[in-house]
Amino acid sequence: MLRVSVFDFAGKYVVPAIKKRLVEILYREYDVNQLTISRLLGISQSSVSKLISRPRRLVLVWTDLPSAEERVRELADELISGVLSDKELELSINRLTLELLRGKSLCQYHFMITGGGRFGSCDLCPKLFNSDEAGRENDDQVRR
Repeated sequence: MLRVSVFDFAGKYVVPAIKKRLVEILYREYDVNQLTISRLLGISQSSVSKLISRPRRLVLVWTDLPSAEERVRELADELISGVLSDKELELSINRLTLELLRGKSLCQYHFMITGGGRFGSCDLCPKLFNSDEAGRENDDQVRR
């Protein structure tokens, strides 16, 4: 039994790690000040400061997640150009989180958080977040 559910893992660790990386890119590479970042992301300036200066509970190795790194950089570009609304940003971050979970890209991190285990054998996220399978299960439940 997992001590940290997939949903807790996503909410407490993955989403904040994605936001931290987005803030790092905006602050260090685009030279955007903290107040502007807070407005772009809809978070407080003190939260931006914490994301920049404090280590997170989960440090993702972005070089191991090249497609995720590319997507976060695209989000930064879209924020800077003003084409991304608050709602679209939230949707994009959540979609990226689901893609990473569904693709088993974060299993090793999840098991690191839960205290170890064999991360290669778990198939909970692909089953849980596969839209086709979830849709079929929901349809079956509705018919019953």
